[in-house]
Amino acid sequence: MTVGELVKELNGLDPKTRIVISRETDMSLEFFEVGDVSIGVGTPSRDDDGKPRFKFEKDGPARWLFIGAEEG
Repeated sequence: MTVGELVKELNGLDPKTRIVISRETDMSLEFFEVGDVSIGVGTPSRDDDGKPRFKFEKDGPARWLFIGAEEG
C-alpha cells in the first residue's frame, strides 16, 4: 500500500478515530495500537522465506513509511 492509497482510505473519517492493527495467526487474533510513524531510507530486500527486510542506509534507494505498533 502506498501513502496515497492510505490517505484515500482514511479521507473523511473522524480525526479522533483510533487506529488499531490486527494480526491473525494460526492460534489467535492480536491487536496493536499505532504508537508512531516515521520515514526510513534504505534498501528493501527479502529473506530466503520471502519475508520483507529493510536495511536502513542514509543514501538508500527507497523511502518507506514505518508505522510503529504497541501491543494493546
